[in-house]
Amino acid sequence: MTSTTQRGRVASVAAHAADLLFLTRPVLLGPVWVIYGAGAVLAGGTPDVDLLFVSLLVAGVYVHNQITDRDTDRANSKLPLLSGEHLRTWEAWALTAGLWIAAGVWAITEGQRGLLYVLAFACGLLYDGVKHPLKARPWGGLMVNAAAHGTITFLAGWTRAGGGWIDGLLASIPYTTAVAGVYLATTIADTPGDRQAGKVTWSVRHGVHASAWCTLVLTGVSTVVAVIFADWWMAVAALIASGWAVSLAIHPTASAAQRYVKVAVGGLAILVAARWYLLIPIALVTFIASRAYYRVRFDMRYPSIGAEPDA
Repeated sequence: MTSTTQRGRVASVAAHAADLLFLTRPVLLGPVWVIYGAGAVLAGGTPDVDLLFVSLLVAGVYVHNQITDRDTDRANSKLPLLSGEHLRTWEAWALTAGLWIAAGVWAITEGQRGLLYVLAFACGLLYDGVKHPLKARPWGGLMVNAAAHGTITFLAGWTRAGGGWIDGLLASIPYTTAVAGVYLATTIADTPGDRQAGKVTWSVRHGVHASAWCTLVLTGVSTVVAVIFADWWMAVAALIASGWAVSLAIHPTASAAQRYVKVAVGGLAILVAARWYLLIPIALVTFIASRAYYRVRFDMRYPSIGAEPDA
């Protein structure tokens, strides 16, 4: 075997490994790190190795989501790794199983906190279930997203840092309502594709105007509750996001929804990073690596910071 052939095989294996890595959509783990980090710092600590296993669990959910959505993703020219058959379905299933098993083994060692892993896993299965998935139901999708990415993720960080369960549940309220608002905004941006794919999301069922106004209300609730609980960091983040929520309510377009999501998540991320500095390099490396991968692999500009223009 020539050295050129060897290098070619090594490059092929490395490219395949990169495909499997980015099938987990690491850039979407950012909001998980932010909410988990908020819970940890509010309880007086900072995230540790537990966050790695939370990330593995959620990454498995993201891969499972692409497995169940591969046909609609193909029709909408989205997420090409599976829908474009660059990876085989059995590989995605194997990756999902490996990620969930690793997270499950860790959860067993966590005592009562293992319940949070079980609940997060259950939410993922309910959301992406092959039969009657909640992602295609307006209220089911909203409630599961708010619970999984808001309440459960916040409590995971809070309890890992030594916080009590009841106190953590109360402290999670403004984060849960904020996540619900962000979710509604994403359904606005995805309305045309979801309607074409037959997914009855909140925005498809009730319309973009109603979704935009509910986003504004939820953002306001987050602000008020954060002030009541003296969570000034969250209060500031929610207040900043409120300006874009007003703009979205007045002009409920896809680009306005995207801007709101990025301001809401980005603003809170900055305030969490002010107390958990490690979030900054983790987020930067993830963003830069994802941008480079999608540019080289698919000639795509993803992820992007600015909102895409409306068609």
